[in-house]
Amino acid sequence: RPRAAAMMVEVLAAQGHRHIDGVLPKSAPSGLVNEMNQTATRLKLHLEMHLLDIEPNDVNEFKVGVEFAGSHLHKSRASAVLVFYENLALGIVQGLNLCGVQVPKDRSVLAYGSSAVFEANEPPISAVSHPIEEIGQIIAGSTIKWIEADFDPEAICVSPFTPAYFPRSTVRRIH
Repeated sequence: RPRAAAMMVEVLAAQGHRHIDGVLPKSAPSGLVNEMNQTATRLKLHLEMHLLDIEPNDVNEFKVGVEFAGSHLHKSRASAVLVFYENLALGIVQGLNLCGVQVPKDRSVLAYGSSAVFEANEPPISAVSHPIEEIGQIIAGSTIKWIEADFDPEAICVSPFTPAYFPRSTVRRIH
């Protein structure tokens, strides 16, 4: 996932965003935060990280996203928000809209997670994710190699998944 984290910053930079809010749970792997910060520094962007006191996949993730958008993000000078967790992203888009911040007219939102979940949202949320088909093929291939090798642990190859960008209507280009 660190490569996906870097890609999120790169995608927003390519769209012209120079000031970005990043939203993650405090318990997010430090590698994600480091990768985002390093990429932002390399691209000369201002990335303000907001680490929320919530666990990933917590039942309150959507509610926390709505509340955080209403208490902090709607006042931000950032032109874009990147969010690492699906329900948090859905809540942030909803919270911004409730505060009168139009996505993507006033603020772009890019999320990491299932592109199918984000496509079903209104507006459809732009995403960086790992295509499920690729993950399935790699896991199936590794499992077959493992079985053919009589379950020898050395037979399992770890292959990094390649993230992809799924543009939808929540990221706009800044001119």
